[in-house]
Amino acid sequence: MGLPVTLYALGSIMTWNELAEKFLQKFFPISKTFQLDREITIFKQLELERVFTNLGSVSRC
Repeated sequence: MGLPVTLYALGSIMTWNELAEKFLQKFFPISKTFQLDREITIFKQLELERVFTNLGSVSRC
């Protein structure tokens, strides 16, 4: 089974910027972007904690 594909009318995307905008709207909606930004902003590493150990506690996309 392949990935679902949303087709747009032929000629509806005319520039790379339009394509990028549609891609970001589909895979990185504003709510997800804000959530990831918040997680990054409040991220704290303990004094003796290794970075890779701590990164495991951060939720994945």
